[in-house]
Amino acid sequence: MATQEKPRTPRELMERMDQDSEKTRQAELDNISTESKIMGNALQLGILGCVSTIGAGYYLYKRRGAARKIGLSMFLFNLRLAAQGMVALSLTCAVGYLTVSEFLRDKEKKDK
Repeated sequence: MATQEKPRTPRELMERMDQDSEKTRQAELDNISTESKIMGNALQLGILGCVSTIGAGYYLYKRRGAARKIGLSMFLFNLRLAAQGMVALSLTCAVGYLTVSEFLRDKEKKDK
């Protein structure tokens, strides 16, 4: 590894600090961009699951009369709970994925 020269003037010191902070800012922006893409995809998947749950509930209500067996208010309550569960599950999986990938990334940095 080549050793870096110490800055001789305050101007050189400021230039080096600006370069280092620019690299750090770019790395942080890349990290945020990756996380937002993953969370955005998870949210879209959760909304798709929510809509499909509502569609399945509509089918059960119209075709089989599921609401008649347990009452309409309980049926709607269960349907709302299932739809919210789909979104919460997809976001939980995304956060878990980000946490594990960050842990593995930190572990690789320590190994090197």
